[in-house]
Amino acid sequence: FIAADCGASAALTDRSYYWSIQVNVTRQNDSVSAESHHVSNLNWIISDDAGTEGLENYKNAHSDILFLQYTSGSTNAPKGVMVSHDNILVNCDYAVDHLPIGVSWLPQYHDLGLIGYYIFFAIKGGTTYGFSPTDFILRPALWMETITKYTATASSAPNFAFEYCLAPGKISEQTLAGLDLSSLRYFMTAAEPISTKTYEAFIHYFEPYGLPAKS
Repeated sequence: FIAADCGASAALTDRSYYWSIQVNVTRQNDSVSAESHHVSNLNWIISDDAGTEGLENYKNAHSDILFLQYTSGSTNAPKGVMVSHDNILVNCDYAVDHLPIGVSWLPQYHDLGLIGYYIFFAIKGGTTYGFSPTDFILRPALWMETITKYTATASSAPNFAFEYCLAPGKISEQTLAGLDLSSLRYFMTAAEPISTKTYEAFIHYFEPYGLPAKS
């Protein structure tokens, strides 16, 4: 739907995803929608196979638009907006007011993870230490330990993550004793409705381990 809606001319992907798409298109050839045909007919650029040869065939281009950002489509047809270079630069200055050291387990393809911890921090010349959402779910203490280890100044997550860390037994007393969250300049809760109860409980619980309430 998104590829057809924006008139995409190419898709950038890795080899495994490319072949899974081709297999699915072949299996469902008689029942696929017009949107699926549009995707299968795109110029597929496989990053695994990228090299220096043939780059002269790709023309340099300029656009005021940096990317198109779409809603997930989980409740309705995806809706897109045009995000410009200037949008990102201005928003970056509002969001990041220092040379940042970030810790993020947010997906790198998601708005908060990609823009907040990779694009913004690259613009500012900062550093991001990242790991996967699965690692966080399996061991939430890793989040706090990584902030402590690298004296992180910034980290963000949806409300559920802060709630998850407060669940009994999720972070051991031994781990808590070794935490130092005092380096945080901002600790953002976003991407989900914010619970005041969770927010206040988190501050109360982690203040003894250096968490600045003002962050």
